[in-house]
Amino acid sequence: MAESDPTPEQSEHEEKTARRGRRTEAEPQASAQATAPPDLPVSQLIEDARTLTGHSRHVAAGALRDHEPDEMLSIDAAKKEIEDWLKQPVEVAGEEK
Repeated sequence: MAESDPTPEQSEHEEKTARRGRRTEAEPQASAQATAPPDLPVSQLIEDARTLTGHSRHVAAGALRDHEPDEMLSIDAAKKEIEDWLKQPVEVAGEEK
């Protein structure tokens, strides 16, 4: 056998290494997809608001009032809407400007 001909063990090792290399190239993309939280219905975002957003159900319900209960929304989008809603000035009825 010539030195350029790989032994069966070398061929198997090279094949495993090549497969491992391909797998590691695809892993960052797969792990990024796996870590992204799924979109949830607005009703569930409100129900689990304290856990998901750090705000009470009442605050989440007020901030997300313009959405349908079955509308899908990401946790990040819900958090942003809640934060934006909380920053709005409060108008008091009967008070002159």
